[in-house]
Amino acid sequence: MVVRKNAANYFEVARRLESWGMLTAARTFAESGVKTAGPDLLAVAENHAGARGYVRIMTRLRQQEQAYTAMQSAMADASSSLPVLKEQSRETGNRRGY
Repeated sequence: MVVRKNAANYFEVARRLESWGMLTAARTFAESGVKTAGPDLLAVAENHAGARGYVRIMTRLRQQEQAYTAMQSAMADASSSLPVLKEQSRETGNRRGY
């Protein structure tokens, strides 16, 4: 059986730990989710709730500067993929005759 790393799984564990007040453990899983999502953290909609959870956990732990830095980096990563997505969209449209 192959187990794939999925950012959503890490974010779900972090959410549950946070709800139980286990913020330090929640932080570990939220950071793993951010790392696993990589450049797709803000570029893919399914990661947005996890990103919000990460920021919330980090803020509750009074580490909002670290969260801010991580989100700035994620924003830059998402922005850098925008030209690629535009080109892919244009190519798909050309193949379909749009």
